[in-house]
Amino acid sequence: MKMVMGRPQEYDRKQVAVNLVEWEKKATSINLCGFCTTHDPLLPHVYLSRWAKDDEDFRLAYETAKAFLGNRREQMLNDDLLHVKAYDLNATTYDWFLKDEKRQQAEFESSLKEKENRRTEKAKNPPRKPRLDLAKSASRVPHRAATKERRKTKRNARHRKSKIQKTIHDAELFPLSCVGRV
Repeated sequence: MKMVMGRPQEYDRKQVAVNLVEWEKKATSINLCGFCTTHDPLLPHVYLSRWAKDDEDFRLAYETAKAFLGNRREQMLNDDLLHVKAYDLNATTYDWFLKDEKRQQAEFESSLKEKENRRTEKAKNPPRKPRLDLAKSASRVPHRAATKERRKTKRNARHRKSKIQKTIHDAELFPLSCVGRV
């Protein structure tokens, strides 16, 4: 067989879609690769998914074919005509509901893992107190000095009060009449 050089093969998507719908109805059709290998001319399997993304009409035929094949594969599995491993390997390809459920489960597990990673990251690196900005700390210095002064004043007031209370207490214990006599 001689390799032909030149432009790649072009396909009529509408005709391929019609052929796909006809092929899916055959009792021997169980996977999309079978369609690609029996199509004349041969059809690379990646074209099917590309065309399904680009063309609404082709997408309808492609999704319908997958639904038919998914149903047939499940029936064959139930009748012991298809091995469970062969079914499991491509189950999400043909079963939209299973594919959607697995996608949702994967997203949920991913979000749980992300939350766990954030939780462990916080435990490893607790939040630090922010460092003071020099411009802000300079404006706080007078405030600090005023606070120190207030504390000092309160302390002195307590000290004076305690001195007065001690004097009163001493005066009660030692009346004035006793003070001058020795």
